[in-house]
Amino acid sequence: MVDDFFDEIKIYLPQYLSEESLNELFSDMNTFVQDGKSDRIYTTALRGNQYIFQGDCIADMKFAFFPDETIHKTLGVILSNTCDNTSENIRIIPLQLIYAPVLRLDNYISLLKKQYPNNDSKINSHIETIKKQRYTSVFYLPSHPNGLQDDAIVLLDRVSNCLPESINIDSLEDKRKFTLSNYGQYLFLLKISIHFTRIREKIDRNLGKIID
Repeated sequence: MVDDFFDEIKIYLPQYLSEESLNELFSDMNTFVQDGKSDRIYTTALRGNQYIFQGDCIADMKFAFFPDETIHKTLGVILSNTCDNTSENIRIIPLQLIYAPVLRLDNYISLLKKQYPNNDSKINSHIETIKKQRYTSVFYLPSHPNGLQDDAIVLLDRVSNCLPESINIDSLEDKRKFTLSNYGQYLFLLKISIHFTRIREKIDRNLGKIID
């Protein structure tokens, strides 16, 4: 079953990677399918680079969680394509930087316990599903020396935006908490592709028919 999956997915793997990097990505994906977890989603190879990469986690990003209109500052993970994340890419209509908020997993669990008191089994099952990346609206971030100190989640259904130049490139390395590895980036792209562009919505829009 796993072998069949990888035979099919190989055609979707990035073709620009070296053979060594492609084999490493393939190995990491196989590990994830086997146990649902991986701490190899981060890289330090791009440290010091002044580009804002898709999937980067940046500190002090502004969010408004409606209906509360208070502006909060928290970690944000960049959703925009890397090539769009620079003020050098001039367009007639300037492109905004799109990002999603990061929440520490233990804080999320505390919120769940308030909402579902005396229901630890349900909460534990929910968290395990998150860690296996099975929710389309949540991207799980395991703690790692090259990532965040604590396990965290990215809430893909609560996006915000800003101008790229609002992030000071000179202080980017201080604010950048991690950059995704090849494997991490590919997993991230799969998650946001499924969440935002699910093609099998089972609706025939011409016939006005919802298919069960």
